[in-house]
Amino acid sequence: DSVRQMAKQYEHKEIAVDNKGIVSLPKLRSAITDTTVLVSIMYANNEIGTIQPIREIAALIQNVRKQRQQAGNTMPLYLHTDACQATNYLDTQVARLGVDMMSLNGGKIYGPKQTGALYVRAGIVLQAQIVGGGQEHGLRSGTENVPGIVGFAKALQIAHSMRTEEAKRLAALQKYCMSQLSAMKHVRINGSQVHRLPNNISFTVAGSDNERVVMELDERGIMCATGSACSASKDEPSHVLCAIGLTDADARSTIRVTMGRQTTQKDIDRLLGALEEIAP
Repeated sequence: DSVRQMAKQYEHKEIAVDNKGIVSLPKLRSAITDTTVLVSIMYANNEIGTIQPIREIAALIQNVRKQRQQAGNTMPLYLHTDACQATNYLDTQVARLGVDMMSLNGGKIYGPKQTGALYVRAGIVLQAQIVGGGQEHGLRSGTENVPGIVGFAKALQIAHSMRTEEAKRLAALQKYCMSQLSAMKHVRINGSQVHRLPNNISFTVAGSDNERVVMELDERGIMCATGSACSASKDEPSHVLCAIGLTDADARSTIRVTMGRQTTQKDIDRLLGALEEIAP
């Protein structure tokens, strides 16, 4: 919503995804014109866990730059990625990914909430949105939140040190959970089962009321969600689920399970047992 609000004042295009939530590179290329200056894409989705081919997108962007240079077009073209959901489990080394800008979020990596970072490649000049004292390299004025910054930096260190083993552990739990869910009547897994965050499970229980299911799970001490925590108060179906082709009814029958560092096999078995009791 924030991006759409800001984009209203500029010519822009939104690229459709396939039924797994993955952006088509040919469609992206056809959307880039001679005056396009920015491509912004989510590294990994928070609702369905789909991971985008960022390296391939970066290579596409680099190829467009070369074509512009050969044609004498000096218009810059930058690639930004929202890596907030990816930091715990995926490579976020900007040189390897080939991105120009990257957004990170402390609250998504067990760090202080309302902290984050924006990586900006050297040489890129951005316009400040909050002006005043010139803090944060002139991009975000105001007294720095030093405890938040330190906590965020420490959370990044911990996430990096745990990334490989934790991703492997959660991927095993995810595979087990999704295989059991797929065997249940009226249950369908959403998103890619290959290019997916290891902590995410999104599934639709056809004919169910996801609000009721979530409340009944909550009564059993199991915390799940119907969609994004960022839009928890909205009553309309998830735009992410609609984008991958779910009907309004199916979107309202979809549950999101997010695992974390404390999640165990016992927790998954409790969830599966509870769903057998609750789901139609």
